[in-house]
Amino acid sequence: MNADDEDLSGVLVDQLFRDLGTLTALDAVVPSDVAGSAVLSSLPPQFAVSYDARFTRKFIVAASDVTASLVRGWTAPGCLAAELAVRCLLDQAEITEDIYELDLPEDWRAQVEEVLLEEAESPTLYSDSPASRKSTSGSWVSRAGSPRLLPGAPCRPTPWLRRRGRESGRALGRGLRNHDP
Repeated sequence: MNADDEDLSGVLVDQLFRDLGTLTALDAVVPSDVAGSAVLSSLPPQFAVSYDARFTRKFIVAASDVTASLVRGWTAPGCLAAELAVRCLLDQAEITEDIYELDLPEDWRAQVEEVLLEEAESPTLYSDSPASRKSTSGSWVSRAGSPRLLPGAPCRPTPWLRRRGRESGRALGRGLRNHDP
């Protein structure tokens, strides 16, 4: 990881904390609050009403894990929250590319996603098609069509934040289930 990666990772987490501060001050979250946020606006918009302060605290944990993975050696995200954090990090990279007019290949993002998000399930969350959501084999979508991480969802522990099968991920998942920010 080089200094630019560290800066980009730090910006992502800093902006998530800024989003958290904004949401904490609200009595209720409405989609326009999320649309005006720095990072949460990059998440699947159909669930925006559920991106409250509690959700944001949990997402900060997932994003921090992803950024730490860049330092300790990359491993593919083991949960949907981590996949979404990678997507948010790539959104930040696109902004940086635009600001500094970097000369990157036109399809750089697709190439990076292919490597970092191998076997990703998160693209389905960005689809408005009910058929697309039903075609996903994971148990992360409730019968109502919302990700199980969202507040009030019927399933705990939340498979969206729990890693699939790796010991370190199970520890992360247990920590999130036992921590009620």
